[in-house]
Amino acid sequence: MNKNFIIGTFAAVVLAVTISLYTGIVYGSSNINTAIELSGSPTGHVATHINATTVTTTDGIRYTIDLGSQHSFLADTTVRRILKNPDTCPVPTLAYSVCPDCTGRLFDTKYAHQLTMADPEDGNIVSIRNTEFLSYPGCSENIIGMDILSQFIIEVLYDEQVFILHKTIPDGYIRLGSIIHKGSNLANGFMHGDSYYIDLTVDHRISESFHIDTGHEMTDMFLTMPASAADPDIHTDLTKTHECWVNIESRAGASSVNYTSLPNVEEFSVNPFTFFKQDFMIAFPDNEIYLRPTISDSQTVYSSRISIQSQNVS
Repeated sequence: MNKNFIIGTFAAVVLAVTISLYTGIVYGSSNINTAIELSGSPTGHVATHINATTVTTTDGIRYTIDLGSQHSFLADTTVRRILKNPDTCPVPTLAYSVCPDCTGRLFDTKYAHQLTMADPEDGNIVSIRNTEFLSYPGCSENIIGMDILSQFIIEVLYDEQVFILHKTIPDGYIRLGSIIHKGSNLANGFMHGDSYYIDLTVDHRISESFHIDTGHEMTDMFLTMPASAADPDIHTDLTKTHECWVNIESRAGASSVNYTSLPNVEEFSVNPFTFFKQDFMIAFPDNEIYLRPTISDSQTVYSSRISIQSQNVS
């Protein structure tokens, strides 16, 4: 074997390990440098209206809430705009991430930029402080990813279309099941960050950990699975939606599934913003998911897309 090839390969491996270890320390956790804080919130939470999977901050910038993105990003046009703000500054870093355009990149700069939102009820302005973003030339999306969101309990009020970030669990919910915190199946040796999954069984045949994802590709999706997972008896167009029976731990109900392959989306994925047709909450720090019962009796816990039965509803 060529000696130069061996030396070059060894150097590449050393570089990969060094970057992997370094990014694991500097950028590997949700908490990059300091804990993300809520400022100006007398209730201890921040709420904003949500349109599909997007929110707009008080400075008019629209962000995608992407539970499938391990890191948060700013469009390059947004960076040029916010750098005029004295509260925004570039910060040296060393990080690797898969970007919204599906490419993997090394970053030497991140941007400290706080998010401000107006509460839909009282108009109170709340700031999310110590949030940091990556960007790159040609980046066209503003994304709030899991490096920020995993520090919170997220709540979605379905009828009101309101998105809320909490530090403590609000009342009125019952536990649906556990979520799993692990590295993304799309990740490579350099990747660090937060990816979350929920174990589902579809049609009593397919048992998988479904990636929790709300990115652009998943906006109109409920569940996605590869065509190879389709029931052999299905003879229709596999790109269309089919109704399936879904089990979550000891509970079950009907839901829609798309047999399709999407760019930068794992084969088995679930979008909770469309999957649940009622108020839900994901407590990322506790690895739990909750639902608010739609009625107060002891039969149906929630209805519509997935109807789960419970014997003990208080």
